[in-house]
Amino acid sequence: MKRLILLALLALAIPTNAQTPDARIMSQIKDHGKAMADLEYLSDQIGSRLTGSKNLASAQQWAMQKMKEYGAEKVHLEEYDFPRSWTRGMDDHARLLTQSGMQLTVHAMPWNPPTQGTIQADVALLRGNADDLLKEIDRYQGKIVLLGPIFPPKNKADESKDTKAIYEGLKTRAVALVGAFEHDDGKFTMFGSPFDYYFEEFLPPWPRIPFAFIQPEQRSMLSRLLRGGNKVRMELNLGGTTSEGPVKEHNVVGEIRGSEKPDEVVIVGGHLDSWDLGTGTTDNGTGSIASLETLRTFHELGIKPKR
Repeated sequence: MKRLILLALLALAIPTNAQTPDARIMSQIKDHGKAMADLEYLSDQIGSRLTGSKNLASAQQWAMQKMKEYGAEKVHLEEYDFPRSWTRGMDDHARLLTQSGMQLTVHAMPWNPPTQGTIQADVALLRGNADDLLKEIDRYQGKIVLLGPIFPPKNKADESKDTKAIYEGLKTRAVALVGAFEHDDGKFTMFGSPFDYYFEEFLPPWPRIPFAFIQPEQRSMLSRLLRGGNKVRMELNLGGTTSEGPVKEHNVVGEIRGSEKPDEVVIVGGHLDSWDLGTGTTDNGTGSIASLETLRTFHELGIKPKR
């Protein structure tokens, strides 16, 4: 009984959670938070925000207005040069002209050129040892090339030069590339860039020719047909327009001025742009909205950080 009384007295001497700064912050977010409403607006009203797009510009103006509303100082756009903007076409289309005649789900890779109208061509599978693929590069002349794994050359630790040579060979021979990446649940993994060196961190640069993403299940079906020795012919149309460059892009910046050490800076942020086939919620509306909610909460509670 004495122990229970002692514990009770100790509990009375400790400040309640509601009195601690972190508890006040969490309570403000839980009971009065606007993160969900802001994320819904960004995702549903503005939507996808590909770098260089009108939607991203709209999101930047909205973010500036929100930052001012939530108490930020010196809200402004910081300008930088971006190589080119890209706008998706509305007419991406692909179907088999052999076997089942299946309609394929297809989207163009951003910043790659479109097909010149609808093209029809045989499909060839790019799969095998890099040395062998280089020797047989002419077999891809005039073909739609389905990307498969390229295995390292025998007795060679670094295949990057050979892989680059293969892609260079495809650039002047293939009429289009077709690939699928990662997801096996009907979703698309998208990537692309106006920077020609973008992929060098992972792979040699893709050829700047029409490039189509299809679903992994459909890619597997095409691969099975080709590995089984079947002739596969496809109809393909990819749209999209690329602007002249460079274009002006912007970061959205605001400040909470430090109360004691304003020259020392803590950065809270998230990238506001997103891929154009989604709403930009997880990538990266969540990070952007968390940053805005941090700002709003500090403002509402009158928190004055030292930095």
